[in-house]
Amino acid sequence: MSYASVWCNGQYVGGWPYGYASFRLDLTPYIKAGQKNVLAIRLDNPDDTSRWYPGSGIYRNVWLVKTSPVHVEQWGTFVRNQQVDSEIAVMEMGVNIENHAGKDVQVKLQTSVYLQGKDGRPVGEEVTQSMTKDIAIKKDSWSSARFQFKVDKPKLWDIDTPNCYVAVSRVFMDGKEMDSYETPFGIRTIEFTHDQGFMLNGQKLAIKGVCMHHDLGALGAAFNEVAAERQLRIMKEMGANAIRASHNPPAPELVALCDRMGLMMQLELADTWQKGKRKNDYNLLFDDWSEADMRSLVRHYRNHPSVIMWSIGNEMPDQTTDQGIIIARNLTAYCHDEDPTRPTSLGCNKRDAVFRDIVNQVDIFGLNYFHKTYPVFKEQNPTRRYHASETSSATSSRGEYFFPVTTDVNDSRSGFQLSSYDMTTIGWGCAPEVQFKMNEEYPFMSGEFVWTGFDYLGEPTPYNKDLTNLLNFSDPNELEKARKELEELGKIKTPSRSSYFGIVDLCGFPKDRYYNYKSYWRPDVPTVHILPHWNWEERIGEITPVHIYTSGDAVELFLNGKSLGRREKAHSYDRLTWDDVRYEPGSLKAIAYKNGQKWAEELVETTGKPAALQVTAEKTELKSDGTDLSFIRVAVVDSQGRVVPRSKNHLKFSVTGPAEIIATDNGDATSLLPFQLSERDAYNGLALVILRSQYMKQGKVVLTVESKGLPKQKIALKVE
Repeated sequence: MSYASVWCNGQYVGGWPYGYASFRLDLTPYIKAGQKNVLAIRLDNPDDTSRWYPGSGIYRNVWLVKTSPVHVEQWGTFVRNQQVDSEIAVMEMGVNIENHAGKDVQVKLQTSVYLQGKDGRPVGEEVTQSMTKDIAIKKDSWSSARFQFKVDKPKLWDIDTPNCYVAVSRVFMDGKEMDSYETPFGIRTIEFTHDQGFMLNGQKLAIKGVCMHHDLGALGAAFNEVAAERQLRIMKEMGANAIRASHNPPAPELVALCDRMGLMMQLELADTWQKGKRKNDYNLLFDDWSEADMRSLVRHYRNHPSVIMWSIGNEMPDQTTDQGIIIARNLTAYCHDEDPTRPTSLGCNKRDAVFRDIVNQVDIFGLNYFHKTYPVFKEQNPTRRYHASETSSATSSRGEYFFPVTTDVNDSRSGFQLSSYDMTTIGWGCAPEVQFKMNEEYPFMSGEFVWTGFDYLGEPTPYNKDLTNLLNFSDPNELEKARKELEELGKIKTPSRSSYFGIVDLCGFPKDRYYNYKSYWRPDVPTVHILPHWNWEERIGEITPVHIYTSGDAVELFLNGKSLGRREKAHSYDRLTWDDVRYEPGSLKAIAYKNGQKWAEELVETTGKPAALQVTAEKTELKSDGTDLSFIRVAVVDSQGRVVPRSKNHLKFSVTGPAEIIATDNGDATSLLPFQLSERDAYNGLALVILRSQYMKQGKVVLTVESKGLPKQKIALKVE
């Protein structure tokens, strides 16, 4: 990231400027056989390249690939459906083979197909008879072989049973194996319709998607498969079935994870075309590199069953221009050339664009927001296929509640936090349940991709402006004091480091909204969630509204054992509210019902003062590979083990054994402390410690957590 230039033994080899793109260079002419070789990569990551945190350095895996001179081309295979049903799948496969042997060659290509195991490798016996092709390849050229194969009673890929296969292609010359190339793929069908939305394997399926930026919270932009799998697992547990990789090509391991976990994907090229949004963003590269980047993205991922569409761009300023129509047409053509099996889309945020010919340049027109005007666009283009490429833009800070309840997103009564009553959205967005209503009323939209699943680094809307423009001081002296403090902080432009859009915070701790989505997206899972917490000693006797999310159809609420009445949902997406509750210490209990039967129950109590630390590891056994992680939740609790919801105790962490603390966090968007610190305040009762195993070292690991006035707490883990 980004503008990579590669040098081998002092000679320039080549490079690729787009920091998100995967690419390969041939080092063969520059290698000195049997000698020490020096590989150097120069990066240039200028300021102001994107609206979010791009990261720096080598932040994804780099592989040194050794092949024979005759080998399968990089991303040189393509497996696609010809016919798929429950009895048989007829598949077509193409394999491109390169010849750098210095002469014309004759090769034999043999391809075998297996089921894919959990580790991504082939397992078991062949599922179909091996295919063999004899191929002649000219010197310094390449040749392509195409063939069909059949799989009886295929195991289809879907979100519940994400079955995958692996095609193993072996290249033989003079009886000797020259290369072996594995192609993971899935057998499934996809279809977007103009009236009923999306179909997977012939069955209607609402897309329950989330947009995700590429960073991993406190770990930054450096990719880690364990951390990425955790993010996906948290989203899937909530009910998400799709990920939009916004707004750039993802790490290849992320796509492979979605294949194995049953999450659909929308992969996206970039955030700009020729017209930029930032001084040094992708618009500087677009004219020279957009075709190569688009083709690279599609060719890389066209065999992955999780990928259901290609997005050629997001909210491009060019979308309302004549030139934008030409650009969209060209980018779609590149996609179709590389992959005729999947549709193209884009993320449109300009109303005028919907009434221009750009709508006809992609297969499925993506609407970012515009939830109030879906029927208008549909009336304009009745056979056009649409999808909700970006929705909601709701904002909140975990565990923060303002009174009276407000819908004003610029109400910063709690130090640049946003209320977790889930009533605030950015101007173009809407509350989750408003979008749920649109999804049900307009099924042709196929579902939605929520902005966003996780909080992410950068873009702390609405506080991504100069601090002095946001503070509403009635006292001029206070405003002047704030200006001086701003100067002392180095004239920072924002008081926050990360976004407020996430359904979960930067640590992966659920916000209240998480249970809104879970209730609606997983209606068969018993869920009931009360907000706010019930520690309001300064509000005795004052109105303190209570809101409830549930997958049930009715809830009865009790305050200290007294019923406050039963509310019933008029629609499956409703939140239930008791806006006249007067606070008194004690307990709130919600009993949810479904079809007249008790469905779920939750109790929220007024806690005591902080009395202990509760330390919980998501896993206690780590691999000694130097990349395995354990995410450890630290909670400040009272004498009965209940999380004290407004506690901000200072915590110190230390570790012994073959692991290290690589990051700590608390989910507070306004904290500007480095993530590498081994101490941190709890934020509304919680903090996170991330441990990483040490390479090739084994043994017992002990994490110690300390806080002044509380008993020291330890947790043991094992590295094997």
